[in-house]
Amino acid sequence: MTKITYDTPAGNAFTSAGEAAMGCETVRDFIFILPTSDRFQIRWNAIGDITDWPIPGSDDARAKQAGVQNFPNHFGLTTAISGNDFYAYIFQERAIWKATYIGGDIVFSFDSFEEGRGCHKINRTARVDDKVFFESEFGYHMLENDIITDIGRGIVDNAYVP
Repeated sequence: MTKITYDTPAGNAFTSAGEAAMGCETVRDFIFILPTSDRFQIRWNAIGDITDWPIPGSDDARAKQAGVQNFPNHFGLTTAISGNDFYAYIFQERAIWKATYIGGDIVFSFDSFEEGRGCHKINRTARVDDKVFFESEFGYHMLENDIITDIGRGIVDNAYVP
């Protein structure tokens, strides 16, 4: 794999595998990305080092807790990530997953808690504190503590055009 070096505004060299991403989010000591190379997965860097993106599955990646997670194709593309210091929500077009930090070789556990609705377009989410607002093909919703509330029904959704 060829390494590409970028100059950052701070003047430091940033070394990466050159992965292009549709979106990203900080989760604990990691950066989660939606790679353009596989729209059904997410990747994350080595713990605490945003410049280190080891090859997923390698001994180097396992030692540094870097990784990749693939999601089922039948829920559509991965479209957004919303995270904080404790967990992340990963949105597909028709599902939502929660990533919880475990550590060790597993690093994160991924649990599906919503099937049927998700974020139907790239990065149509907004986080305010622990609330995540998102747009699905059914309208607008708020996600808080793993509970989804429809917030546009009868108000915003009447004028909603997907």
